[in-house]
Amino acid sequence: MGYRQDAESTAYSVDHKVECLQLAQPMSELTSSPYRLSARTMPTGSPSPRRDVRVLIVDDSGKFRTTARELLEHRGYLVAGEAASVSEALTAIDAHPPDAVLLDVRLGEESGAIVAAHLQARYPAVPVLLVSADPPEAVRHPDGSALGAFGPIRKRELAQIDLTQFWPAPPGRDPAV
Repeated sequence: MGYRQDAESTAYSVDHKVECLQLAQPMSELTSSPYRLSARTMPTGSPSPRRDVRVLIVDDSGKFRTTARELLEHRGYLVAGEAASVSEALTAIDAHPPDAVLLDVRLGEESGAIVAAHLQARYPAVPVLLVSADPPEAVRHPDGSALGAFGPIRKRELAQIDLTQFWPAPPGRDPAV
């Protein structure tokens, strides 16, 4: 599946799919885990309270994009689109700049660092959360701040992460649900 632009958000039940993203350790242990979060700070210009937080999901795995979409929508985010490659991501970003990006570190044979660099250069206020299926020692950019991003975090940990550490909170929703 390539880039997809949605007209509106649709609610999904994600309880059965979130299991594949469950954390193997308690959230309290994340701070001492090797999956350090970068020191990048949230931009001060957050969307207004009435505006949806539009997220672009960039990952070469269709299964992960679907699961991440359902999780994000369940938490009140509007998934503005999906991209499976660097070229699809760059096209989607420039056509409709998102409010936040969920970005895989490795997009098949391509690097998510290209997308992160593009965002940093053209849209520096857009927060980027890097994800990876690989352990931190296998990730080329173990500190996302070098790319102007947060993370990376392991994909399986996404369901346990409070996304408001990285992105604006969706209006009227508790994103930690």
